[in-house]
Amino acid sequence: MLKGTGGVWHVRADSGETHEASLRGRLKQERGESRKLAVGDRVVLEIDERGVHWSIADILPRHSKLARREPGAGQGERAFGDYVAAGYPVHLTSVKQRIGLDELHDELAGKTSVLTGPSGVGKSSLMNAMYPGLDLRVGEVSESVNKGRHTTVGALLHPLPDAGYVVDTAGLREVGMWGLASEHLDECFREFRTHIPECKFGNCTHRVEPGCAVRRAVEQGSISAERYDSYIRLREEIEDTERKWAPYSAASKPKKRR
Repeated sequence: MLKGTGGVWHVRADSGETHEASLRGRLKQERGESRKLAVGDRVVLEIDERGVHWSIADILPRHSKLARREPGAGQGERAFGDYVAAGYPVHLTSVKQRIGLDELHDELAGKTSVLTGPSGVGKSSLMNAMYPGLDLRVGEVSESVNKGRHTTVGALLHPLPDAGYVVDTAGLREVGMWGLASEHLDECFREFRTHIPECKFGNCTHRVEPGCAVRRAVEQGSISAERYDSYIRLREEIEDTERKWAPYSAASKPKKRR
């Protein structure tokens, strides 16, 4: 199949001729992904009894395809499904389509909140959409480097008209953890909290210890495997930092007088 517009498809036959063909009604009713025509598809052509009109009678199986991620809320819901299951409130929003703005607006009312994320992700645009009077400066993602431009140069606490405050922060290039001991990281994963007291050892790292209730919950599916993997990676990162700073921490401790 070479191209198609307005229900008319241009198909190159094995003989080298190009024919304009329409899709058979049966194929139009079959909405599966494999039944949706795309450029490069191999099809079965048939001509009517008068030898005038061509039609596509079947779409042959594909060996490969180049496809985008699925658009819409379905892709977002799957991406953040683990957080919803863990008990975190998740708001899927779209400024351009005006999706989820009222729900997030109500969530922020009367609270002090902070918006953070990479440059150009749309933090200021989101604030402007919910509170038009703010008129925060916004910028598009740079087409040349595919990165956001810094339009918010510093953090600013905005009073909200319906009570509460929101801090609009400058874009982040990377996120790290400071001041958090590795043995307390598990408490930051809220879905771990009910299982931690059931671990056999009080200092369980949830990696190799026998009788670990957290690993058992992962095996049973009540804790997401992806979230558990995230915990392991973060713990290793913190422990690596602790090892690097250990000599300096020991040197800074006051020596006991004899």
